[in-house]
Amino acid sequence: MRILLKYIFWALAFLSLIIYYFLGTKLGHVSIRYLVEDYASKKMNNKLEILSLDINNYPLIKAEIQINDTARLSLEGNSDSDNMNIAYHLRGESFHWNTRNFIYPINLQGTIHGKRSALLVQGEGEVFDGKTSYSFIRKSSNIENLKLNLEDISAKYLLKLVNYKLPLEGKVDAFFNFEYLSSFRKKGKTIISMKKASMPEVLKDVEFSLNGTIEYKDLLRNFFVDIDSESGKLNIANGHYNKSAKLLTAEYDLQINELADFKNFLGHRYQGKLNTVGKLKYEAKNISLIGDSTSYGGLLEYRYKNKELELEFKHVSLKKLLHQLSFPALLEANVYGSASYDIKDKIVLINTALKEARFRRTKMTDTIYKVTGIDILKDVYNNSLFTAAYQNFVLTSFLQIDNGVNHLYLRDTRMNSKTNKITADFEVLIEEQEFVGEIYGTLKDPKVNLDISKLIKYQIKKKINNFFGRIKSLK
Repeated sequence: MRILLKYIFWALAFLSLIIYYFLGTKLGHVSIRYLVEDYASKKMNNKLEILSLDINNYPLIKAEIQINDTARLSLEGNSDSDNMNIAYHLRGESFHWNTRNFIYPINLQGTIHGKRSALLVQGEGEVFDGKTSYSFIRKSSNIENLKLNLEDISAKYLLKLVNYKLPLEGKVDAFFNFEYLSSFRKKGKTIISMKKASMPEVLKDVEFSLNGTIEYKDLLRNFFVDIDSESGKLNIANGHYNKSAKLLTAEYDLQINELADFKNFLGHRYQGKLNTVGKLKYEAKNISLIGDSTSYGGLLEYRYKNKELELEFKHVSLKKLLHQLSFPALLEANVYGSASYDIKDKIVLINTALKEARFRRTKMTDTIYKVTGIDILKDVYNNSLFTAAYQNFVLTSFLQIDNGVNHLYLRDTRMNSKTNKITADFEVLIEEQEFVGEIYGTLKDPKVNLDISKLIKYQIKKKINNFFGRIKSLK
């Protein structure tokens, strides 16, 4: 927005500036066309070609000017510096001025009147593939009482002009209302609205609405933004920016209905809903975030700074968390603990305790029940932990499920989110029966290989004890 205001200030100043140098100087009154042309071109550092000039009834004038071999400017009216009243018409398929290029049609008509020290400029027309109307007072060092309306202009053209690399498409409505505006000082408000916007590189076939307001007071800005779509909502409120300190702060509320829609943007297939609120800070080209989410049954707090993300889990559902990461959940539990994510090196470290853990029905639990007749789904485990590391699409973890009597250990578990492969060694002790095995295959169709040698020994020992127990009872 800062760059856009700079361009607007330049464009509006141009309309009155060319009048000042071309008509408000004595040299502009001579009848020798090429002298006027040469003077005006040098004064404004742009090529101005005087196609026609009629000053026979001065101060009434009529002129046709071509600007940098692009657009044409027509001028007609009273050029008296104490009571100027000039009608102008700027039009062309493109427009070049200094280093700025309008590579799209422009067609503006209006009037400039008043004293040369305080010119009232008014006009309307087409620009940025849309419509515009404006009025302002042009003084020697600033613009006052600016009212500029842009209707149905192309976001793509506008962003290209101000050199913003944002893949935003759609039509923009914008209104600028400023008491004063200069290169260094400004006071006013900007209101922006997009009814049907899109970002095809981020979300295909999804449209959203955008509404925002920015209030300016010299070096200070206050702002808010609302974005609404079928995929979710984003609200940025209590936004403040100090241009001198280069400090931006704001509060945000983000609601995403389905994370899978953002796969291309996020680089990983997350899934499910996400609701989060927090505060952001931008200072010295670094952004930091502090927020929390209740999307996982408990409270997930997070802090982001210097490309590092820290998480704190408080009664968070393991099932919901793993589902969102597109990993299968072998059990349900409430998670307490912490995790960190080094975004630069793409490394995740997890250190958590699990409470109220229960096994979910999987091929592993079915195999255990089939071989042993033991239903491990009925027990609750409160003395459990989960540690893991994630890098290069591979999650390596250790899981200890323990309630002081029975336990299950998943050692050296490896899940690959890119190939969907999984491997793990497990050890189970339930109802004094002990056995080990391995899990392998894919995340969608895991296989279980059970080593029942220890279990057979236990069963044989149990049967022998039962046999001798019955003999003793017969005696």
